[in-house]
Amino acid sequence: PGLQDYILKIRAKATFLEPFELQNFPFDVQPVGVVVTAQCPVTRVEIVPNLEYVSKFLSTSFALGAVFDLPFGSEVQAKSSTSAPAESSAGLTYSRIAFSVSLSR
Repeated sequence: PGLQDYILKIRAKATFLEPFELQNFPFDVQPVGVVVTAQCPVTRVEIVPNLEYVSKFLSTSFALGAVFDLPFGSEVQAKSSTSAPAESSAGLTYSRIAFSVSLSR
């Protein structure tokens, strides 16, 4: 009662920088990811992955596409979680989602 579902779909184009883990170079696998956190407490907003339309990593626009492959396919992995209350000055918990893709040489 009194609750409504809203769906927000966002398409983003961004540049991400992440240090490479080179312990197993040149046979390394690089996990690359980003975390998105809602700015409203989890009591008001819940971020969930879209299982119907799974995100894809567009390697055609990837600057190092000639060097890296997608060993586990082009699907972007999405995992929902919540922040710890200690991360908030008000002691609140926030919904978040982590997106990741693995790259290999």
